[in-house]
Amino acid sequence: MYLGCVVEEGKAADVFGAPAHPYTRALIAATPSIRPEARRNKIVLSGELPSAIKRPSGCVFRTRCAYATTTCSETVPTLSRFGEGRSVACLRAAEIAANK
Repeated sequence: MYLGCVVEEGKAADVFGAPAHPYTRALIAATPSIRPEARRNKIVLSGELPSAIKRPSGCVFRTRCAYATTTCSETVPTLSRFGEGRSVACLRAAEIAANK
């Protein structure tokens, strides 16, 4: 969840193994591990921290998202099917996953 909005859902193994939403990716990358082989590169979120009282237009994560476009400021993403048994609220999830 980000600002009270569900951004990704699915089986834990799928979400933790291959997060699809940029916010989920950042959260999981921030998870510490004592095993060197399990460590991930940190994703530093920059940009403006949005207000929970006055949410930004469009995608609530767009002010901090490295993949945001003009469309993200105009369209509120809904949870959409993303693979088997998963849903993601990101207009660019498929494109981001394809270019990974």
